[in-house]
Amino acid sequence: MESRMTMIVSAGVLSVALSLPANAGEKISGHNTDFQTLSEVTATIPDKPGHILKQTVVTFKTTSGSFSGWSTQIAQNETVGGDVTAKGYITHHHDNGDITYDAFEGTSKITPKGPGAFETIAQGKFHMMGGTGTHNIKASGTYNCAFTQSSGACDWQGETE
Repeated sequence: MESRMTMIVSAGVLSVALSLPANAGEKISGHNTDFQTLSEVTATIPDKPGHILKQTVVTFKTTSGSFSGWSTQIAQNETVGGDVTAKGYITHHHDNGDITYDAFEGTSKITPKGPGAFETIAQGKFHMMGGTGTHNIKASGTYNCAFTQSSGACDWQGETE
């Protein structure tokens, strides 16, 4: 159960892709769903109870305005008890072939809800570092995610630079 909770937290923890405006100061927002873990490596750190370091590769769907596509996230998550800190990078693959690159950092809290059940609430900041074609966008913003053992989603919002 710990592995599944951390993976979902990491995946949710971020993403941000887009039908992005080109003018500085324009608002952007979107929604991420359908998270799937492609790989994960876990190390238990013996210095304190519940200390786990996990690296994950996750894919998910991203929608924003008229944009739809898929994203790949590589993240490192450090868990101590039910508290998780995450840092990673995301590549968004737009339907038109363009790519957008992001970096993110955030935190989340895992709350057990019974055998095999949990709730995770995550939040953090992202920074779009550019990309290709019409999606060569720089922007910053925040994200909020909510997950259970069976589903989850993230909403994000920001502003172009």
